Amino acid sequence: VVKNKLAELGAKADNVVIHNARLSNQNENYTNTLFKRVQRRGELRRDVQRQVNNNRNVFGAMMVANGEASAMVTGLTRSFVDCFSDVRMAITASAGAARVFGVSLVVTKGHALF
Repeated sequence: VVKNKLAELGAKADNVVIHNARLSNQNENYTNTLFKRVQRRGELRRDVQRQVNNNRNVFGAMMVANGEASAMVTGLTRSFVDCFSDVRMAITASAGAARVFGVSLVVTKGHALF
């Protein structure tokens, strides 16, 4: 479905790789890494594991944080605030960077609006 939609929009879908948290062998690694980040905020390991396994934003952000993805796209079914807070759970600004930010994109007939 995703590749068909990309082709419909005129984007090359040949190099797109789609990952699924339920089929990933990286979930344990993502859980351990994320738990080290958030345990001081009172998060329980089982809750972090549930987030990695079930929340596509957390899973995608962990892929980006671990260098296994260059970027992620989210926000079609959830609000910006919900998506961005999931992403910020996994990603912080790197040394020397001022901020982590998100960009909104609306694709309409004929053009894209940022």
